[in-house]
Amino acid sequence: MARETYGRRPAPLAGARLEGMKGLLNVLGWLLVLQGVGGVLNTLLGWWRWAHDLLLVNLVPFLRGREIFAAIVMGVLGLALLALSDSLQRKTA
Repeated sequence: MARETYGRRPAPLAGARLEGMKGLLNVLGWLLVLQGVGGVLNTLLGWWRWAHDLLLVNLVPFLRGREIFAAIVMGVLGLALLALSDSLQRKTA
């Protein structure tokens, strides 16, 4: 009896979960793109000496000597996450 909806359909929860996932992928994608671009610019041009400790490629010890490669990979991964979040669409029934 408690499960009957009397002609009404329950609200779908998948849409809310999908919107949350799209938001999370957008945020992570943009953070990775910014870290990648910042790492490439800092490694190649030596700008932003104050931002040296803010870049992830400079904080991870096993990336010493491979900062430019790691920054490029982070930027490409960020672009892939942005493309994935853009491709997610709510299913219309």
